[in-house]
Amino acid sequence: MAAVAAAQPTPGSARTSSPEPQTFKVFVAGRELGSEEVTISDDDTATTITSRGTLAPPLDISLEKAEVVYSRAGEPVRLSVEALVKGEAVSLTTTFSGGQAASKVAQGGRTADKTDRISPQSLVVAQGVLFLGSYHGLARRLASARQGTSLKMYIAPVAEIDVRVDRIEAERIQTVDETFEAKRVSVTLPLRQPGEPVAMSVWIDAQGHLLRFAVPAQSLDVMREDLAAVSTRQVKVWRDNDEDVRVPSSGFALAATVSKPRPPEPPRRPDESEDTSDEDRREPKSPKPPKYPAIVLVSGGPGDRDETVAGIPVLGQLSNALVDAGYLAIRYDRRGVGQSGGRIESATLDDFAEDVRAAVRYLRSREDVDDDRITVVGHSEGAAVALLAAKREKRISALVLMSGAGTTGSELLLERQRQMLSGMDLSEQERERKMAQQLTIQHAVLTGVDWDKIPEPVRKQSNTMLFRSILAYDPAEVMKDVRQPILVVHSELDTEVPPHHADKLLALAQGREKGRSAALAKLPGLNHLFVKARTGQADEYPLLTDRTISPDLPRTIVKWIRSTLPPS
Repeated sequence: MAAVAAAQPTPGSARTSSPEPQTFKVFVAGRELGSEEVTISDDDTATTITSRGTLAPPLDISLEKAEVVYSRAGEPVRLSVEALVKGEAVSLTTTFSGGQAASKVAQGGRTADKTDRISPQSLVVAQGVLFLGSYHGLARRLASARQGTSLKMYIAPVAEIDVRVDRIEAERIQTVDETFEAKRVSVTLPLRQPGEPVAMSVWIDAQGHLLRFAVPAQSLDVMREDLAAVSTRQVKVWRDNDEDVRVPSSGFALAATVSKPRPPEPPRRPDESEDTSDEDRREPKSPKPPKYPAIVLVSGGPGDRDETVAGIPVLGQLSNALVDAGYLAIRYDRRGVGQSGGRIESATLDDFAEDVRAAVRYLRSREDVDDDRITVVGHSEGAAVALLAAKREKRISALVLMSGAGTTGSELLLERQRQMLSGMDLSEQERERKMAQQLTIQHAVLTGVDWDKIPEPVRKQSNTMLFRSILAYDPAEVMKDVRQPILVVHSELDTEVPPHHADKLLALAQGREKGRSAALAKLPGLNHLFVKARTGQADEYPLLTDRTISPDLPRTIVKWIRSTLPPS
């Protein structure tokens, strides 16, 4: 057996104490079912974790009071739970002494006693979801655990099990108020009854406080209240000198990250002991900040600044590679998404284009940006947004369209529908019926008629300003007024926007009367996310072993920008 991790907390340590109650939200299958209010107190003799809370049906638990006490040496002393479960009173009391756990359980007028042998410094949690606050003890212990070790945990009043520490990963979490470091500890609970071991992930901050824990097999997710807010984000990609900024847009602000190369080291001040003149010993003048060529990254799909799809931060990784190549890059949460203001339900592609223009204006206000070399890079739906922005904003110097549509939104959607139906086990008649239904939906969205032919749930989902603008988008019309040089980049295994769209976009860009240069790059072996793939199908994304974008993507973009927008 692997070594047992050192016990926490240690005597006299109060750094993990949380005297003010903290609320933890409880989610089951993505639905919020309730919360627990947890308080942790440390004194010279003990650490006490207490909870109160309620969980809605189907769990239907009212936790009147729960408490677990550890000695300062990390040994369990007492566990007590008083609750109503589906209207029935339940109580559990367990005392620990001499390597034994003596439990008394009362439920529905029945009582039972049970005694188990346990390790002296075993962790203690209550069975099921009766006392979720007890997992704070697990977080404290994991704060000092090492990967590959194991520790003991007693699930009262059932049995003691081994908790194996499988992986420890550093993470960064950003709320509206702060950005802080955390670590995610992946553990396995090898339960003694038949069946697969249970995997659990536990998030802990630098002080050893529990932030969140999740048990995917039970669809259970418990997290601190501020982390449950939609404005909280896990920072997938970051650099030490990243700036979190607010970009003024149309009556609200876009939450953005600015990444840039590290500036050159300042000139070394001459050593006083060296034989130098008084003039040489003067304080060197501070050099002017370098002006970097800049890139605005525009997300499609989920709309967060990293464009995270199936756990892959596409734009976050691209930004990192572009900064390594010497560019300043800005990426932002789409309006109404993450930490950005605005309302997404009333937005259109044109509105998103105005947000791109706001990012360009912001970059032009910075002293470290070369105003004459600002490139906009849009991916997927973001390529359409970038094209619309370039039509209106002449101060955009160049345009990169990644996996962009070369037809109207309506045509692309019908193409996707045909592709999806071709892979289904349906009769030709059924395929034709479904295609006719899709045509009816799109016609209703664009014209406002025939809504009575569409089921209410589908109507509610489809009848939005954003969907209407996506269907009506026509790159052929927009391209006529775009003057900037354009690079079209596409992956050859793209099944969401098939590669022939790149050819159509290039033809449109080359057919402009007053447009500048246009180029095309097709990258083999990559999917819509520009990640190495086998089939390119969307259902393959979660199964990919390589979780990083191909270096061919930033290499292609950088080579083109350098030749198109050379330094002054």
